[in-house]
Amino acid sequence: MIIQTEALRVVETVARYRSFTAAAERLHKVPSAISYTVRKLEENIGTQLFNREGKQVELTVEGHYFLERAREILRDLETLQSDISQLHGGVEQQLRVGLNNLLNDEPLAELAADLQQRFPACQQSYRTEVYNGVWDALLDRRVDLALGAPNALPQGADLRCLPMGEVHWDFVLSPRHPLAACDGVLGSRELAVYPAISVMDTAMSLSKKETWLIKGQKVIYVPDSASKLKMLVAGVGVSFMPRHLCAGALRRGQLVRRNVSSPKPPTPIMAAWHRRHRGKVLAALVERLSDPQFTACWLSGSEAF
Repeated sequence: MIIQTEALRVVETVARYRSFTAAAERLHKVPSAISYTVRKLEENIGTQLFNREGKQVELTVEGHYFLERAREILRDLETLQSDISQLHGGVEQQLRVGLNNLLNDEPLAELAADLQQRFPACQQSYRTEVYNGVWDALLDRRVDLALGAPNALPQGADLRCLPMGEVHWDFVLSPRHPLAACDGVLGSRELAVYPAISVMDTAMSLSKKETWLIKGQKVIYVPDSASKLKMLVAGVGVSFMPRHLCAGALRRGQLVRRNVSSPKPPTPIMAAWHRRHRGKVLAALVERLSDPQFTACWLSGSEAF
């Protein structure tokens, strides 16, 4: 029995999005092709991988075991391809970068243009991750470099890192919000009455984290920091925001800063990559990040917000 690599990717994508239709969109295939691939694979191995009842498909016990092994095989194949590519000239075929949602992405265009000029054969790709999702994408080898990975290196990970500074937090709300009239320190009891605006952690294997939430408080999840800022400006809820991302709104009077009884401490962030990765494109990017001025740009204010 031969299991094709493509079938492993199909199973992994279906499991990730819990939908044949969503997997088809991600893999640029029609849903019937995805269903056929999974069904033929199940016939070949003699067991069912997914329960198909309800709106979302769920892995069976056998499916969970298969997925775990499939992900290991896919990671090994990607590592092999990367190693061979680096041996042949040292320039990677592709460089995948995961950016923390907390970063100001304005330096990205300059960075991409520089790498494109120096390494035109390398395919660049960039994606946004949230909180532990940054580490998750790196450890699962969905990205080659994590920018703005928060807090500390995961234990046991064979990674290298470069400090990028700290994210400082301000508790902000609309001047039209009922709590804006309070000049004193706001406590948990007062804050819990109003919804918290949050960006959902994108981690799939690691545990998800909340940037801030009081027990019993309603939470409204939004897709990114830009949406979160708009929600806060509109007075929909309250939350902490990275200081560099809300500075413009504070300056324009769209938001006001308030003191709370439990302030959020600064979050150290870093660039991180796998120690075995020695490609020239990654090395060039790390060299750029060694420049304090360039690194500081990712934590500077942005009028785009």
